[in-house]
Amino acid sequence: MDDKEAIKKVIDDFFNNASEQDLLELEAFLSSHEKDIPKSMPRTRQPLGKMDANKAANRFASDIRQRMGLTSEQITRSARDAVRTMILQYDPHIPESQIQTLLNQWVPDKSKTSKIIPEDAMRAMISQFVAYGRGELTDEQVKTFPEGWAKKYWSFFPEKIQLLIRAYIKDEITEPTFLEVLEKVLGK
Repeated sequence: MDDKEAIKKVIDDFFNNASEQDLLELEAFLSSHEKDIPKSMPRTRQPLGKMDANKAANRFASDIRQRMGLTSEQITRSARDAVRTMILQYDPHIPESQIQTLLNQWVPDKSKTSKIIPEDAMRAMISQFVAYGRGELTDEQVKTFPEGWAKKYWSFFPEKIQLLIRAYIKDEITEPTFLEVLEKVLGK
């Protein structure tokens, strides 16, 4: 589904289910936000790495919840669908496991309490976190991550991995030791 089709579907769904009051609120909402955008400003899409998808999704969810009385589950599903669409627009060839990792970071589904992450995604997260912690990432690389990513990654790591990473970042263990213990912890 391309951008225009996705937008048309959301708009059609809204108008098919909206009350007259909903339409009046939408009109007021659009009018109030139009004033905030300078007329001389080009309307371009922001690169995915520069956007704070979590903040945008939360703002989107809050606005919709207030206006339409939807449940948190419905809002989360809609926000995750919107973010998935943005991810695929940015990189149409991204693997599903990476899409899920990004969705879980940016728009966590609170109804799913499990923190199970596919092994390849966990390895990528560990690698990125360790490179960041050891100062091996450039400023440009760090800017491509969403705001608060390190804290979110850390919360997904099991305690054994947290201890291992902390020891390696503090140079308390060597890289070969880190990798050997990591393989044992991950079950390989």
